[in-house]
Amino acid sequence: MPLKNHSEKISKALKLFFPFLITITVYTSLSTVYLRPESVNTILSVKMHQVTDITTKITFEMKIDSFKHGALGLLLGSLTLNPWYTVFTVFTSVLIDLDHTPYFLGIPVPPRVSHSLFFLLLSTIIYQTMFKEGKLTVTWITSFTLHISLDNLRVPILSPFLLSPEPPQKLIPFLITAAYTANLYLGLKKLRKKKS
Repeated sequence: MPLKNHSEKISKALKLFFPFLITITVYTSLSTVYLRPESVNTILSVKMHQVTDITTKITFEMKIDSFKHGALGLLLGSLTLNPWYTVFTVFTSVLIDLDHTPYFLGIPVPPRVSHSLFFLLLSTIIYQTMFKEGKLTVTWITSFTLHISLDNLRVPILSPFLLSPEPPQKLIPFLITAAYTANLYLGLKKLRKKKS
């Protein structure tokens, strides 16, 4: 029985995370090709050693940045009072930076090519279609919003179609507050439901 329960948890985790990994990989690849059509050969001929070499290009500052995204994503997700949403928020808060990969491979594209409203819209539609769970969709949107806010909104928000302008930085406090408020609302709603 415990083994079955454990495998069900792993299965649920994979169902939550796999669509994100597929979506960000495909969106980043297509955006890179859209911005640099000549990059198709580079993308298709990537060798495993090139992927592992990327880790050597991650600076100490980038590691601290990932830790910050993960820690504040943990806080954000924990407000939902749902352990799956908490793990999902940490996962997406950190791994959205997988879109730095083409940049690290030497392709001249912005390192945050998927920090885009178009990526947010596409992935939101995918999650809502697959899971039909509004709370999960809200959790994804708040995770994305927190991430780009922690990046000081220095993101190509309309990528790949328009690489500038960046959103005004004066929106940062509002976006962070909105993200935490939305997840807090989900948590309070869950508490009220338990009490009823």
